[in-house]
Amino acid sequence: MSFPFSQISKCSKDLFIIDVVLTTTSILVLGLRFWAIRFAGRKIYWDDYCVVFAFVSKFILSSSALWGTLNGLGKHIWELTENQLTIQVKLLLISEFTYLLGTAFVKLSMLCLYHRIYTTQTFRRWCYVVIAADVIYIVSFIPVFLTGCIPLSQYWDPQPGGWCRDTLIGDNATVGVNLVLDFAVLLLPLPVLWRLQMSVRDKLTVTAMFSIGFVTIALVFYRLSVTLRTRASPDWTASLCEVGIIAALEVHLGIIAVCIPTLGPLFNAYVKPVLNRWGIAKTTAGSRLGPKKSFLATIGGTNTNKRTQKGYTEFSDSVDQIVTRDNSIKLTPTGEGKVVVDIAFEPIKETRTPDHPQSGIHVQRDIEAIYHQKKGPYFDE
Repeated sequence: MSFPFSQISKCSKDLFIIDVVLTTTSILVLGLRFWAIRFAGRKIYWDDYCVVFAFVSKFILSSSALWGTLNGLGKHIWELTENQLTIQVKLLLISEFTYLLGTAFVKLSMLCLYHRIYTTQTFRRWCYVVIAADVIYIVSFIPVFLTGCIPLSQYWDPQPGGWCRDTLIGDNATVGVNLVLDFAVLLLPLPVLWRLQMSVRDKLTVTAMFSIGFVTIALVFYRLSVTLRTRASPDWTASLCEVGIIAALEVHLGIIAVCIPTLGPLFNAYVKPVLNRWGIAKTTAGSRLGPKKSFLATIGGTNTNKRTQKGYTEFSDSVDQIVTRDNSIKLTPTGEGKVVVDIAFEPIKETRTPDHPQSGIHVQRDIEAIYHQKKGPYFDE
């Protein structure tokens, strides 16, 4: 019969608590993600499906870990009964599949999000390359785990005539490839992000994403060292629990990181007004919320030295400005632009404001601006 909770190992208790806390946090963040989807009125995209699949994989792994915890996970191998040892071997096999799928689909979710929000062709081509590598990673290693023992039941029920290869090689290869893909996903958007002038919210979002990303990579390095140490030991059940803690942190932190960028609608609606009231999100010298301002000076006539200034919004640096001979301004995107704007004024509609003094120079134009929203996946959000 299974162990009561009071008799499980300290590591298993830690694993149980960490899994419960992280699973609850992931459910909360996923709930916020889908609330933001509903709030923004956008449809569900591939990155949303992928992160849900990653969570399902991790939930199966967490359930298996709980099953193992109640059956001696974290205890020395000589303290386990034959039935408990069989459960630990099955748990090990399940964890290989769920860890593979959980980490791979977290990366697929992030890559699909990249593809959706960045429209430059060069960036998207690199996205396709990393997506293909991630899919190959999944397709290649599933057969490796399925053929570790022939027949598969040889894992937990050794019989004459069956055979198993050393699974340590496959485990190390999984962690190694996973590490390379993590670096690729983390570094892929950096050239684009470094060229952007971002708001406070965007800077906080990017900082949070990349902080979690680097923590995840550090966890993968640590997992690799723990795997090398534990799987080479005959007493592998005592240290398998530590691998479970690392896997839980890695997958759940990945889920949280990939959900953060999608919470913008909720941030703007509920958090940003609070930050504005506290003065946190106001424009500073280092970062601006909104377009850059320029000033037009109006100098008085010969009998006055008064000088006044009025602020005007400049056009974004990310668009090409073409001033045509018919006094109209047309803005077209340079590849990453979000809007197309046509501006024109009609001299025949000009009127003179009567309350201006006769001295000085006065210019007035009636300007008509037409906003055209650019079609594309970015604006479906």
